[in-house]
Amino acid sequence: MATTSLVGRIATVMAAAAIATTSLVAAQDNVISSDTGGAMPPPRAWDCKRIFPEYEAWLDAGNTAETWRYVGKEYKDVADGTRYDWGDWLDWHARACPAAAPADAKLPGNAALIGGIVGALAITAIAAGGGGGGSSTGPDSPG
Repeated sequence: MATTSLVGRIATVMAAAAIATTSLVAAQDNVISSDTGGAMPPPRAWDCKRIFPEYEAWLDAGNTAETWRYVGKEYKDVADGTRYDWGDWLDWHARACPAAAPADAKLPGNAALIGGIVGALAITAIAAGGGGGGSSTGPDSPG
């Protein structure tokens, strides 16, 4: 009985190892080399004007961000082995291209600045025109 149990344990361990190896190979197979046709360019080649206009046009056409061609894929730069994905590009774009609006905001690059200026002017106008409340015919008096 001890022999059968030992053989069974070895078979179970071997099966688990085979599954783990297969999973590891499958995970590695899901990584797309940067030199593959249609792959997202590697970070060293990112440019503020290279991917953003196409992505913005994709969203403007009524598509969702989740269906964008680079979403959900992992890439590997063949030059240095760096791994990257769409989230990395979004983070990079937000830092490197501050004049460009986030694609999902649909605002021109300086809209936040313009909105802030208009808001500040509106608050200033309200404060200046308020005069402290009451009527403008004279000083407020309880009676």
